[in-house]
Amino acid sequence: MYRLVIRADSNFQIGTGHVMRCVALGQAWKDQGGQVSFFSYCESIALQQFIRDEGFDLTEVENPHPDSSDLIQLKIHLKQHNETADAIWVVLDGYHFTSDYQKAIRKAGFRLMVIDDYNHLPEYHADILLNQNIGAEQLNYTCNLESLKLLGSRYVMLRRDFSQYKNFKRIISQKAKNILITLGGADPDNITLKVINALKKSNDLELDIRVIIGPSNPNRSVLENAIKKFESKILFVSPSPDQMPDLMAWAELAITAGGSTCWELCFMQVPMFVLIAAENQREICRRLDENFMGCCLGWYHDFSEKESSSKINKLIKDYSTRHHMVEQEKSYVDGKGLKRILRQLLVGNFQLRLWKMQDCEHLWVWANDSLVRENSFNAEPILWNEHKKWFEHKIMDSNAYAYIAITELGESIAQIRFEVSEQFAEINYSIAPSFRGIGIAELLIQKGIQRFKTDHKGILNLQALVKPQNKTSNHIFMKLGFVQFFNCSKNQEFIIWRYKL
Repeated sequence: MYRLVIRADSNFQIGTGHVMRCVALGQAWKDQGGQVSFFSYCESIALQQFIRDEGFDLTEVENPHPDSSDLIQLKIHLKQHNETADAIWVVLDGYHFTSDYQKAIRKAGFRLMVIDDYNHLPEYHADILLNQNIGAEQLNYTCNLESLKLLGSRYVMLRRDFSQYKNFKRIISQKAKNILITLGGADPDNITLKVINALKKSNDLELDIRVIIGPSNPNRSVLENAIKKFESKILFVSPSPDQMPDLMAWAELAITAGGSTCWELCFMQVPMFVLIAAENQREICRRLDENFMGCCLGWYHDFSEKESSSKINKLIKDYSTRHHMVEQEKSYVDGKGLKRILRQLLVGNFQLRLWKMQDCEHLWVWANDSLVRENSFNAEPILWNEHKKWFEHKIMDSNAYAYIAITELGESIAQIRFEVSEQFAEINYSIAPSFRGIGIAELLIQKGIQRFKTDHKGILNLQALVKPQNKTSNHIFMKLGFVQFFNCSKNQEFIIWRYKL
């Protein structure tokens, strides 16, 4: 059984965003049969209960980092789970987890994924570094060489509740009347009050406004007093997380802060205004504005009620701009981010099994991929009938040891085979296109050799033939200790790599 141990905190200052996006990750992991533990400092009783209601273990942290007891307790917690879990991934989500904190977890022998938003540390120590924000691909992260970086909105984490809207299509009205205000689970600076005052100035009686009051928001009584003379329809709601997608489906325009909620609104195709409520949100808001996915109203402390009221009124009546925003949002957030992340988390635990007939089509598709054909000695496309005949022969050939790599999700991700002759066992491998670039080729060859040594009783030298321009494969064989030779066959130069078992 594989376990995900999530270290994320929530209080009145940092809000609920770190915990909530980790809940989304935990849900996806649990749906695949894994176990999930939260190790958290969490001030909100309601949020604590929500974590438990999701079926996750919750261990409460009394004194979060930089208090030294935090890391000590986490290591003890991990050691206890390590005795019962087949493998553990630790997930850190919070700006207070320093480089040294990260390094200590990896040094203790645990695999680590760090979730970040704005490259605030001088150095990152992680097996996987995840930043789901637009423009993250352009951040110059300093991290360990083997770290896999998952950057950009392709990796947006959405809770399970949003899956019901995977085929949702926004119908855009000539005038937006349903307005959603959602400024975080805490909103300690009461930005919500400033937005309500701006909407008051519009005097638009057709507006139907719903204001989300998060579980950590201390300002409810102040807000209730502020709307007593509000002539438009306005309603305060404290929705459970599973109600948020329905509220976003209802909304025709949203006003929010530049946190994780932006990506939920993008998925739900809601035109939005965004406010910068913290330094880590500045770049997100800028990118949203720059890519016409939202309109940035600037820093909350510079918020002008009069100027913002004018901008909001203009967008409410501007069908064309709202339509363009929706189209942009759809192109950036497709709802498949968690699936992509799970692939990376689980790929290191793949297993090898012998080829079966059900693998025939997979291998044919992989073999005809343009990159595979480019690196093959015969670049011509492979016809299906020829491939099927070849596959049926190989599956029965006692000198062919052919394996498929399968992830914990049951996905076929790669193949490796060993063709035995009198002197050598020649290695051939290929990776499914969607799993390239995530560092599994080296592990595939290592696992393949170990499996081959178990299945083939004779001791042979291994050999691989690689084109010189295939830098990736040449580098991998060199790194694994293969010795390089040169040869030429039919005017096609290639490199021979050999390895003595």
